Amino acid sequence: MNSFKNSQFNVFFFHEDKMVGYNGFSDEFLLLNPELYSIYDDIAKANDWFGLKEVHPDFFNHLVKTGFVVSEDTNEVEKVKSVVTEAEQIQEKSYILTINPTMNCNFKCWYCYETHIKDSKMAQETIDSVVNHVKWVLNTKPSLEEFTLSWFGGEPLLYFH
Repeated sequence: MNSFKNSQFNVFFFHEDKMVGYNGFSDEFLLLNPELYSIYDDIAKANDWFGLKEVHPDFFNHLVKTGFVVSEDTNEVEKVKSVVTEAEQIQEKSYILTINPTMNCNFKCWYCYETHIKDSKMAQETIDSVVNHVKWVLNTKPSLEEFTLSWFGGEPLLYFH
């Protein structure tokens, strides 16, 4: 029979007469009334998860399902490392570059919140650096499958020439 433990990624705080729980690994929330939180807290302090399973099986199963309670043999740090490794492998397959060539814009859209900077544009040295960076990415990432280029700032075509 597996034993259980409280996840090290749990955080609890009061909000509007309720206790809110958040698990940073599973990205799950709990909203508990004070009585249920008191039961949870007592069980966690006593590390008596089987007692909770007997008294309130639905609550126990929900805690396990949402990652607030994990198997005793779960190495949560290794789980985080695994997620990071997986994300790094995905990152090797794609690259996103956002270029901000200017903060100037001639449209003056009514909904725009940007402060436009007249005559702002990338210096030729910066343009050359961006081109060299793109070449470097394409030449040094053999597993690259997707390259996304996006524009940000003012009107990116304002200084097209």
